[in-house]
Amino acid sequence: MDDILNEQLLRELISEIVRRAKKGDAKPGKPWCLYTKDGKRVLGHHKTAKEAYAQEKAIHVSQGK
Repeated sequence: MDDILNEQLLRELISEIVRRAKKGDAKPGKPWCLYTKDGKRVLGHHKTAKEAYAQEKAIHVSQGK
């Protein structure tokens, strides 16, 4: 039960989402995107999920999170 609550809390705190690119957002050779939490804007295109997570981490560091 605690794991479910922790996951829900984490989801509320997340400001970006890493996922495979949506159909219209894909770029050749860069199938991974970092999206805003609401999924409306692409913050970056990446070759790997690891690169997308690195961008997410850099955003958090720059914001002091």
